Amino acid sequence: MGRPARHALLVGLLAITSFPLVACAEDRPEAATTNRPIAVTRVHRYTDLAALRRDSRSVILARATASRTGERDGFPMTITTVSVTTVVGGDTPPPQFEIRQLGTDRTPSPDTSQLMRVDRTYLLFVRPDQSDPARPLGITGDDGIYVVEGGGYVFAGGFGGKLPPTLDEATVASLAQAPPPASPSPSPGRSG
Repeated sequence: MGRPARHALLVGLLAITSFPLVACAEDRPEAATTNRPIAVTRVHRYTDLAALRRDSRSVILARATASRTGERDGFPMTITTVSVTTVVGGDTPPPQFEIRQLGTDRTPSPDTSQLMRVDRTYLLFVRPDQSDPARPLGITGDDGIYVVEGGGYVFAGGFGGKLPPTLDEATVASLAQAPPPASPSPSPGRSG
């Protein structure tokens, strides 16, 4: 038996004997893992308010009235009930609804927006969430959240967000009207 044949036989035997070990291994969560962060890759980072507003069905002021933890597809969630106090722009949402955010106080998700706190008021950019028909609205791109603080609005979206860190009343008032649709990019290589 030549060297390549022995090598192939050895690799085959290792694969056959290793497969049952891999197939029988269990993934058991340990109690010590409750504080590890959750990494997220499908968060949309907005760079300007016009695009955020364009992608949102509603811009609202809402007060967080209750909060609980839950789970979806094995991931820890914080579910906050909000009561709409003002519709700044767009469609009128239900007067009270739930916002789900990935992570909990014990299992943070640094890639997503800061968790909402009960008895705080937020400027929220919301749109329907196609991934969960039972939940009518979600935070647009996970960046569409500002906390009302000291007479202004402070960005509470995900880490590394590119939106303005604070908004004033005039800027918020300008959100009443949706911006025009984004103009398509010119086709490369052709000019009129």
